Amino acid sequence: MRTRPDVFVVGQAIGKPTYIAWAVKKGNTDVLKMVDAALLELRKSGEMYQLQQKWLGASYKDMPQSVN
Repeated sequence: MRTRPDVFVVGQAIGKPTYIAWAVKKGNTDVLKMVDAALLELRKSGEMYQLQQKWLGASYKDMPQSVN
């Protein structure tokens, strides 16, 4: 979005928030724990919000910790 604002834009909310998920094979709890831990660490360090700001032009600090 930042490098091509003529092509990409963040749309306005039209309903309840939805969240993108990472697909993990059902029953593969080790991979799920690894992905969850990595994402939580990115949040704690602030790197996730820096990346959001860099690529989306906004950061979303009010995202839930879990949507399970």
